[in-house]
Amino acid sequence: MPTLGQELYDAGWRQGARIPGTVPQAHYPSLTAGVEEGPMPDGMDLVLTTQDCDLVKASTRLPFLEAIGCVDDAEHARSVRANDARFFVLNSEAGTVADRAFGAFLTREALAALSAPGSPCGGDIQRARRFATWLGARYDRPALPTTAVEVVHRPLVSAIRRLCGRGRPHEQLNRDLYEIRVIADLDAGPPFTIDLLIFVMTEAASSEASDFAVAQVLEEAGYAIEGVDSGDDGREPAVTVRRWMAVPPSKLSVALYHQAIPLPLTYESIDGDEFIGAEPLDAESA
Repeated sequence: MPTLGQELYDAGWRQGARIPGTVPQAHYPSLTAGVEEGPMPDGMDLVLTTQDCDLVKASTRLPFLEAIGCVDDAEHARSVRANDARFFVLNSEAGTVADRAFGAFLTREALAALSAPGSPCGGDIQRARRFATWLGARYDRPALPTTAVEVVHRPLVSAIRRLCGRGRPHEQLNRDLYEIRVIADLDAGPPFTIDLLIFVMTEAASSEASDFAVAQVLEEAGYAIEGVDSGDDGREPAVTVRRWMAVPPSKLSVALYHQAIPLPLTYESIDGDEFIGAEPLDAESA
């Protein structure tokens, strides 16, 4: 017998589906006090964030579904950077913005009482996938030492923005690049000595072109290359790249991959600071 969650899935409910209606925002002022409720912002609905594979589970295995707030605000949608940690543009045409500062837990019965939803993200499959990645990134982004953010991370993604955006000299790298990971002791320094693993999407990506583009990005970031560069003023460079590789993921071992630290294009530091930097690679700017 299908679960209620499976019936919801068959009716069209998916992660990213909009849930119409206003609910109060519940919170606990202390663990010894009862729950308090406050109003959501005016015009705020919810958007389903539970993964599809969890939606179809029996309520005995996963009692509640998760949702966060969303509003239609075209002006706000135009101002949201594609790597914003709090806001995500679900539908640029409608100006629909998800806001993870607000949320609720729901039962499957609550969704079953509603009409079938429209397609997530206005039917944009790529954007729906990016929404899933954005949701997960809140929990798996590394919190880097603040000095490493300022000296290693921020200059790199700023260089990517300047050289790899639409119409920029290395726009192709924006389409080919999948992920950047670093092998280094980021707690020790500056100066930092790092190894970079730069993953391109496919085997078909031009190795020569990728190498040239990456070399220019590293130069633009102000990194020194070991054995090639030294500080112009005689001082040791803040960041020295010992070696780097721009390759498809299939060319490297799983062990080496997990040894490296991902460098997402938003920043989180252990001081709690969050910076809005370059747009994510191959992501449409909202």
